[in-house]
Amino acid sequence: MLIKTKEFVKKLNSRLYQYSFNRKMPLSLKGSFHYTHFISDIDFTAYVYFNEKFIEILIHKLERLKDFKFMYLNAGIDIDFKLPWVIYPEWGCDFDLLKVRKWLADFKVKKVIPRDSYIEIEKILTKRKLLMGDLIDVQEILDRYNTVKWFLPDIKKGVKTIKGTTYVLLDELKKEVGPVLNSIYIDGKDIVSVDIGLVDKRYRHPIWFRMYKYYTENWYKILKSYKKLISKDYESEYKQVISTLEYDNALVAQASLLNSLMKYNVVDQQHINYVAQDLQKRLEKEGIKAKNLKDVVSILQKKLDEKSKPYVNYFLDKLSAHGKIKTYQRLRLTEVAKIPTSTKKLKKRRKAGIECPFFESNIDQHISNISTRLLWDQEKLRKCLEKEKPNDKEFSQFVKETFNNSPVSRLFLHSSKSKNSIYVRGALTNADNKVLERLGERKNGYYQCDVKYIKRLQIYLVTGY
Repeated sequence: MLIKTKEFVKKLNSRLYQYSFNRKMPLSLKGSFHYTHFISDIDFTAYVYFNEKFIEILIHKLERLKDFKFMYLNAGIDIDFKLPWVIYPEWGCDFDLLKVRKWLADFKVKKVIPRDSYIEIEKILTKRKLLMGDLIDVQEILDRYNTVKWFLPDIKKGVKTIKGTTYVLLDELKKEVGPVLNSIYIDGKDIVSVDIGLVDKRYRHPIWFRMYKYYTENWYKILKSYKKLISKDYESEYKQVISTLEYDNALVAQASLLNSLMKYNVVDQQHINYVAQDLQKRLEKEGIKAKNLKDVVSILQKKLDEKSKPYVNYFLDKLSAHGKIKTYQRLRLTEVAKIPTSTKKLKKRRKAGIECPFFESNIDQHISNISTRLLWDQEKLRKCLEKEKPNDKEFSQFVKETFNNSPVSRLFLHSSKSKNSIYVRGALTNADNKVLERLGERKNGYYQCDVKYIKRLQIYLVTGY
């Protein structure tokens, strides 16, 4: 396990040129590395252009790595793993139990995953009662196998064929799942995972998994998500709490790292033995015994979440106003998603036209909830949405996209040109417009508002007062 020191950071920074793709845009460090003591992993973002030139530079870099070892590039999803459901970022999903059962039978015939993994999935999806988290558990099982992994020879070819389907690297880089270079960094005997997310700003990868940590009650990740939402008065206390969880998180990462080292031939056996022995000593101190690495990771993750859970609620009241609204809504969804839903009820709700049968509300109920919360007329809001809906989209899909963010940000957007300009979506009534006119002057669909009025506007939009 690596401990961060000034010497380590200095040495790491001096070696980052090995993975630098653009001198004008150096690697951007992500995550909690800046204030951590025990290093679990290191995450970077590289801003690049997905074109032939980038592929040439990438190959050149990978062939000349010294202190880093490249394992593979994640880019694209194997079409054999396409799931028959969708879980939306903020609220709900599209789930049809009959389609799921058919998919399960067809997937078994494909034999693209080990039998024990299929049995694990089958047990989940054939339960008499299902949770939203069950779907994510299935997806996480499939995540071990579904990503198209590009090893160096594949990257050089630019194409890869899996079970008769050919994938083109440049095409896959631009698709939904953000590509990541999976590597390790070696500092003497110590090894740490290094992930470099590749971002071309021309292609936006949707953060479709943002609710997963809530549905599966990954309390540590939920607590970590507070980092940018915490009120300034409590930042110091928050960082102190996170620091008490660093070691447990680093243990989880070390077990996962060992699994990768054993799976991918990137270091010699001596390095693997060193990591394994170090992990074993630390597990013995913690009193943890398990048959295999999978169980080790599961035990460590459960322990980490148990330690984190009390702080999730403790810091909820210490978030900024905007962060509190967003997080409270997500935690409420977690409570709903924990309620088991019988297969009979799932079928009944689906037949009634409810696309997300894990939640009782359909699109009309969702519009009603929004109207009630904001003290708006439900029929006026619905008519407004119907009027604004593009011809090429279904109404339900348009509503989902419109109300995709928190109560505040879904109703108004800051202008990209001016922080003081606010664009209001077309869901406001004449009375609402009068309030906005008192706060600022309307120009070309934007309200020119003083910064001091923005909080007042937020309060109005969320409460109606």
